[in-house]
Amino acid sequence: MEAKKLFWLNTGVLLVMVVMRCQGYYNVGQFDFVSDYVAFYDVRLITLLDSGMDDDGRRNSWSKKLHSQLVRQHHIYISLCPQRTPNGTGNTGFSLGNEGLIVGRLQTHSDLVLFSNVFSTADSHLSWLLLADQGFPDLLKEIYLPLNNKVTIAASDTAGTIISLWEAYQLAKDHTFKTFRIGEWKAKGHAAQGVLPSKEKLVAAVGSQFKKRAMREQVSRHGMLRAPVDDPLLHRDDLTGLHLRCVTGQFPPMSVITDRPDGTVTNSGIIGSLFHEMATRLNFTYTCHRSRDGEWGALVDGQWTGVIRDLVDNVADVCGSTLDVTQERAQVVTYLLPLLTDGYRLFMRRPTTSDDKWNAYVKQFSIGTWLLVVTAYFAVVLVLYWTSNRSPDQCSLSFTDSATVILTFFAGQGTSFPLMSASCRITALMGLMLHVLLLAYYTSDLVSSLTAGPPDPKLSTIQDVYNSPSFELGFVRGTSLQYFFKESTDITLREIWQSIEGKKDVVLTRSIEEGIERVMKDSYIFLEWRLPVLFNYGHDCRLLMLPTSYFDVQTSLTVRKDSPLIPVFNKVILEILSSGLLEKWQRDWSVEAGDCARTRVEPVGMKAVLGPFFLMALAVALSGCLLAGERLRRRGGKIERF
Repeated sequence: MEAKKLFWLNTGVLLVMVVMRCQGYYNVGQFDFVSDYVAFYDVRLITLLDSGMDDDGRRNSWSKKLHSQLVRQHHIYISLCPQRTPNGTGNTGFSLGNEGLIVGRLQTHSDLVLFSNVFSTADSHLSWLLLADQGFPDLLKEIYLPLNNKVTIAASDTAGTIISLWEAYQLAKDHTFKTFRIGEWKAKGHAAQGVLPSKEKLVAAVGSQFKKRAMREQVSRHGMLRAPVDDPLLHRDDLTGLHLRCVTGQFPPMSVITDRPDGTVTNSGIIGSLFHEMATRLNFTYTCHRSRDGEWGALVDGQWTGVIRDLVDNVADVCGSTLDVTQERAQVVTYLLPLLTDGYRLFMRRPTTSDDKWNAYVKQFSIGTWLLVVTAYFAVVLVLYWTSNRSPDQCSLSFTDSATVILTFFAGQGTSFPLMSASCRITALMGLMLHVLLLAYYTSDLVSSLTAGPPDPKLSTIQDVYNSPSFELGFVRGTSLQYFFKESTDITLREIWQSIEGKKDVVLTRSIEEGIERVMKDSYIFLEWRLPVLFNYGHDCRLLMLPTSYFDVQTSLTVRKDSPLIPVFNKVILEILSSGLLEKWQRDWSVEAGDCARTRVEPVGMKAVLGPFFLMALAVALSGCLLAGERLRRRGGKIERF
């Protein structure tokens, strides 16, 4: 008898619910759940997403009833997002805030269309709560929920006394849904009635599984809610074999690529190791290619080049090497967490003795010192000439003979002219003393410069390079340096860019290798990021790095703009950085730099002695000319010898 009464009681309740639904009333338990959900997460701003109509064309009023209940129980701001614009054109005119919670339904096809239209244009960081029933897995098949969505689905039983919370996402549009049951709400004083969407049913529909989350339980006004309190995006770390398209370039030791016969490349190096570790932890695969034009990415005549262009054109999903972070690039792509920070340095060829073939034997003294030496020489010549012609004890010397005698003293030689007077001998001692001074200072500097090489140039800054007409400045084309120069607040840097832009086909290179090759051959100074140059050429003491650093920038992996993979990638990058693996890979790919600070002893080449031998040849030629002139004069008298 009692069982029969209970049967009729449940039947009556169900009939009342059906009638209420037909009249435009809805599951009151869902409204109570929303009230407790708002209190649980302390939501202050709510947007109600209401289509205004059921599938059968009847006007509904669920949002008004929910609005009325929330206003009575909470101090919150509530707005309504309508389906139509005020002009009645039928076009969607949605106005969503940048924060808070958006509450909508996912029970009918009209609900699905409205949610799909709004969700596809809304910011990905917005939080959603969709009120659904046990049929929501079938509706999910018609929409795309990316990996980074923050949608919570509240699936209610028939009576609205037990509601299960779910999350769902797709790795890509052609992938099936992955769903996770994350929580549950139970109404106060009610036993579970009806049937929940069971785990088995969802497995058959979309492949569900449970996930471990940081949970909290709270008893509120209408029931008990158990729900997660962490970021849902941090737990979507299994990409289940998702295949990504990677674009990269040769940039050792960051990315060391090797071409394959099928047109793809292998990616190793510091960032290559990082990317491989990310693929292992997140369970995705990838294929890497070079950028279509071989550049990294610069804005030229309004069009992007290189890696950036491949990402913008959806040719690639992620860049497998680091890119400099610039404001211009950040408008079209998204940077992940920064990995390394370093600056650009100026590189030039270290001077050698071969560079001083014309001035190797005169650069020991400054111009002022050489003028002083010449002045002292002629002063001693005049004194010797005057004393030899005034002294009664000395045979007279001509001015030419006096000059020859003092010149032989400067060269460390003696003379056959008899110097009989004391005044002439003292003058000769003055010439010999000057010889000692020249020998001490000039010879020591000459020997050291010929053996140890010339000193490093006095260039230090890019301003020095710009002011030196003998050098040409350049860098790799299609890199962030074009942006740094062009947008710099430094007038000098902008002037340098203007001079480079006029001859960029001449001074800009296609690669670091080409730039260093030009440094070794020409009077060319190359501006490049410090780390790759030191990795490839740090052992080569012919290369000199100037001390001033420019454009200290952060570098990072790059993905397509607003990619759903961003939070997942950032999470695993943070884990790798915290583990010290990046430092390990840097050590693995580091090379020992050459000890270029020690004294460099090198043999004297032909170019270094070309100048003196050329002067000797001129002297021989001059001597022959003078001999010819003397014979032509045919002087009759004998030359008196002393």
